[in-house]
Amino acid sequence: MKTKLLLLLLLTELIVHHSHAQDNALLWNGNRKCAVVLTYDDALNVHLNNAIPVLDTFHLKATFYLSAFMPGCKNRLNDWKIAAAKGHELGNHTLYHPCLSNIPGREWVKGEQDMSKYSLQRLENEIRMTNVFLEALDGKKQRTFAYTCGDMKVADSFFMNGMKNDFIAARAVRSEMHHITDVNLYNIDCYAINGETGEQLIELVKKAEQTNSLLVLLFHGVGGEHSLNVSLKAHRELLQYLHEKEKDIWVAPMAEVATYIKNRQKAFSYINPILAGFYPDPSICSTGNDYYLINSTFVYYPGIPIFQSKNLINWQQIGNAINRPSQVNFEGATTSRGLYAPSISYHKGVFYIVCTLIDKGGNFIITAKDPAGPWSDPYWLKEIDGIDPSLFFDDDKAYIVYNSIPPENKSLWDGHRTIRIRSFDVEHLKVINDERIIINGGVDTARHPVWIEGPHIFKKEGYYYLICAEGGTAYNHSEVVFRTKDLTTPFIPFEQNPILTQRHLNPERKDPITTTGHADFVQAINGNWYAVFLGCRPYEGDHYNTGRETFMLPVQWENDWPVILKNNNEVPYHVPSQLINTNRNIFSGNYFFKDEFNSPHLDKRYMFLRVPHKKWYNLTEQKGKLSLQTLPQTCSQLTNPAFIGFRQAHTSFEASTSLAFKAKKDYEKAGLLIFQNEHHFYYLCQSIKNKRTVLQLYQSTVTDSLTLLSEQEISVSNTLQLKVKSTKKGYSFYYAVEKNKWVLVSANMDNKFLSTKTAGGFIGTMIAMYATANGHASNNKAFYDNFYYQGDDEVFR
Repeated sequence: MKTKLLLLLLLTELIVHHSHAQDNALLWNGNRKCAVVLTYDDALNVHLNNAIPVLDTFHLKATFYLSAFMPGCKNRLNDWKIAAAKGHELGNHTLYHPCLSNIPGREWVKGEQDMSKYSLQRLENEIRMTNVFLEALDGKKQRTFAYTCGDMKVADSFFMNGMKNDFIAARAVRSEMHHITDVNLYNIDCYAINGETGEQLIELVKKAEQTNSLLVLLFHGVGGEHSLNVSLKAHRELLQYLHEKEKDIWVAPMAEVATYIKNRQKAFSYINPILAGFYPDPSICSTGNDYYLINSTFVYYPGIPIFQSKNLINWQQIGNAINRPSQVNFEGATTSRGLYAPSISYHKGVFYIVCTLIDKGGNFIITAKDPAGPWSDPYWLKEIDGIDPSLFFDDDKAYIVYNSIPPENKSLWDGHRTIRIRSFDVEHLKVINDERIIINGGVDTARHPVWIEGPHIFKKEGYYYLICAEGGTAYNHSEVVFRTKDLTTPFIPFEQNPILTQRHLNPERKDPITTTGHADFVQAINGNWYAVFLGCRPYEGDHYNTGRETFMLPVQWENDWPVILKNNNEVPYHVPSQLINTNRNIFSGNYFFKDEFNSPHLDKRYMFLRVPHKKWYNLTEQKGKLSLQTLPQTCSQLTNPAFIGFRQAHTSFEASTSLAFKAKKDYEKAGLLIFQNEHHFYYLCQSIKNKRTVLQLYQSTVTDSLTLLSEQEISVSNTLQLKVKSTKKGYSFYYAVEKNKWVLVSANMDNKFLSTKTAGGFIGTMIAMYATANGHASNNKAFYDNFYYQGDDEVFR
C-alpha cells in the first residue's frame, strides 16, 4: 500500500511539474498574460503627429517600420531621431517599398516599385542599405523587418532565408495569434487594422489575454493620411486599455519582444540534432512510456546502437543490436559499406530489427525481448532483392516493405527504383512469395524522381500511410508521403510533396541544415506525432565532417496528410516543445565527454573499425588505463586495426588523450587519429627515429602510404598529451610533455580533406585512439590514461 501511495505521489508531482512548466512556457515577461506589439508602417506624418504623442502619454513604446524614400521619413529625419531616443523602435521596411504588382488591388504598384522586376541581390542590397540608414538615425544594429505588402519572395526565392543574420525577426501580415513556443520569428503574424472601433481592438487584446498569445497590430493611417485607417478615438481607447492593464499585458517594441521570444523558445525547447555526429538513417518505435531509436553504423562495430528515451528529447544508449562477432562479417568492406538503414518495430512483446548488410549477405531480421539485448543472430531474407527493409504490423498480419529494382529490372532513367511489399511470416521469420510493387519510380514519374527508398508504413484513422525518402541521400534529399484506404489498392501521393526538404533554400544562409530525409514517425504519449530524420550541418558549401545526424520535428496534420516542415522554412536548431526536457541529453548540444578508463568495460559510445576477432585491448591490465596492442593492421587496410573511435559531433571541438608508450621500432606508432575513411585521415603519433623519441603528424594518401607533415624530437618522462582542436578554419594539433602546457604542432590543417564531400561515402569523421606496427609483428602496447571531448559550436552556445 505504501509503495502504491509513493508511486501516486511521484506521478502527481510529475504532472504538477509538467503543468507548471507548460504554464510558465505560455506566460510573458513578468508573468503577464500576453504580449502586444504596436506597429506602424510607411513612415507617415500622422505617426509622428498623432500616434507618438498618445503613446508617450500612456508610456507605451511601439515599432515604426520606415521606408527611407517615403516623404514622412526623408522630410522628418530629426523627428524620427527624437522618437528613437524616446524608446520607440525604428524598423526596416525596405528602401523603396517594392511590392508585387500581379495581385488584385495592387494597381498602384508601378515601375520601379514592382518587386517582380527585382533580382534577389538587388532587394538584399536595398534592405541592407536601409539598415545603414536606420543605424544613422538611432545608432542601433539590432533590427526587425516588415515585409512590404506581406510579399516574402523575389525571383521565386524566400529572400529572408539569406538575411537572418541581418534581423532578429520579421513581421508578416496573416491575422493570427500564437503562444511563445509557436511564434515563427521570421514570419510573425499580425492583424492589419482598418476602421475597427476601440471596442473591437480591445476585444482582440482580450482574446490574446485569454489564450496567452502574442498579438501584433499593424496600423497605417491614424486619423487619416492613408486608405487603411484607424480613428483617433479608437486608437486612444486601445492605448488607454493597454495602459490600465499593464500588470497583465506586456507592451513593447518588436525587437524587445522578439529577443524575449527567442530566449524563451530556447528555454522551452530541445536542440537539433537530437543525436549529434555520425548517427544516420534513424528509425524509431515506442512501447508503453518508452521510445527506442536506432541508426546505421556501416562497418563500425558494435553495430546498430539502441537508444532509449522517456520523452523523445533526452536519450541514453542502452546497447547495440550487433555486438557479437558471430552476427556479421565486415572483413574486406570499405567504411561506407556494411549495415544500411536498419528499421525497428515492436509487436506483442518482441522487438524486431530488419536491416541490409551490403555485399555480405543482404537483408536480415534479428529479434529481442529486451531492446538492450541480447539480440538474435540474423535470419537471412534471401528472397528480398533490395535495401532498406521495414516491417509493418496490421493487427495479426505483418508485411515487409523495401526499396527494390525497377519493373523487370529495366531502368527508365538513372535512379529509377521501386517500393515493394510482401507478407511476412512473423512466427518463422520468413517472407511470403506475394511480392507487389506499390510505388514505381516515386511521386511523379514525369519528373524522373531518383532513389525512392527508406520506406515505412503506418496506420492512422483508417488510412495506410507510406513515407519514403526521395531524391538521393545528398543535397536533393527529401521525404515524401503516400496513402491508401486498403493495402490492395494503389497508394496516392500527397499533392504538396515533399513534406520535408531543404534543397530549395539559399546555401549561403547562416548555420544551414541540409540533406534532410529518410524519416520515420512515432506517436508520442500525448497523442502528438513526431518525425526523426537525417540531416547534415555543413560549415562551408556542402562540406561537413560530422556525417549524417539525427534530427526531430513535430508532425502537423493537414486534411489527414502529415507535414513535417513547410517548404519555405528551415529546420530549426532550437525547437519549441511541449515535451518535458530534463536537459540531460549527452548526445546533443555542446556536450562534454570524459573517460578516465576506470570501468572494466568500454563506454557504449566507442566503436571499432570492423569486427575485432581477438581482444587486442584491455581495461584491467593497468588500473585506470586502456591498453592497445600495436597490431600489424593499419586503418588503411580493410580489416580490424587497433582503433577505438569516438564520433566527431561538432565543427568546433577539442579532443585530447594522455598516452604512455615507448616505441621499440620506428614502425611502431601510437597516438590520436582523425579518421574519415581508409584514404582520408590525419595521424598525430609518438614513435622513434634513430632510437630517439619523436612526435609525428601524418596525412593519408590515396594509397597505403602516408605523407609526413611534421616531425620533431621530444623528451617524454612519463605520459604524452595529445590534442586536436577543430574550427571552421581547420584542424590544429598539439602535444604536451608537461601537463596542459600545450605546444602547437600544426595549425588549421585542411578540414575539407575529411569532409564527406571530399572523401565520399556516407559516414562521419571519427577521433580514435590508434596504435599500429604498420605491417610488422609486434608485442608492444600503448597505454591511454584518458579521453576527453568538448563540443563548442556557436549555434549551441
